[in-house]
Amino acid sequence: MVLHAACMLQFCEIRNMCLDKLIQILCVQNCLKIWIITEQLDIKPLFLKAKRLALAEFMMIKETDSINDLNLEQLIRYIGSLHLVTDSELTVFQTLMKWWYDHSKDHTSDDFIKLLSCVNYKQLLPDHFREILTYPDLANTEVEDILKCLYNILNNISNGSCSEKYVEVATKLSQSNDRKIDSVPCLLVLNSYDDVPNKKRLVENNQTVVDKSNLHLVYYGK
Repeated sequence: MVLHAACMLQFCEIRNMCLDKLIQILCVQNCLKIWIITEQLDIKPLFLKAKRLALAEFMMIKETDSINDLNLEQLIRYIGSLHLVTDSELTVFQTLMKWWYDHSKDHTSDDFIKLLSCVNYKQLLPDHFREILTYPDLANTEVEDILKCLYNILNNISNGSCSEKYVEVATKLSQSNDRKIDSVPCLLVLNSYDDVPNKKRLVENNQTVVDKSNLHLVYYGK
């Protein structure tokens, strides 16, 4: 990729031209790919912007092929983010299963458990949980037994018939954190793509009073 070569060879002009173009074309269809590429190159301003878009527009992105292009680790980082915006955890599970159907031959049951850890089961309605258990890929597997144990844990039902191993895994899955769907102030800075020395001054002189401790992300633009 031209951007990667420009960064490696320190061709600043070409690098900045590439970044300008990526900023112009950044959208729901490509934000995941741009996030991954720019994060690998440590282009923090752009990868944060692409990441934020990917997390905020999950409901649209899941309808594209972008998620299917992710590897296991990338998918877990994305779907497992506490800042992922979704209408329900059932939607998250369905998205994971769609990916799994196309990639399961290259992975193990332990990898599947890692995927399952991306779901916040505490937010699942009982009907949604029962729907999950109807998936054919789960039938007569240890994953089905683990999820049944998990359902019992969440509903204060005895797990006397479950093995100690399954109860241990189910207990870990039951301790998932709630997603943090919050609005994050964004600061648009008219500076270069590198470090911004005037960032603190710009925040302090802004007419809008903002608690600087809440400025989790800084977006840079032209």
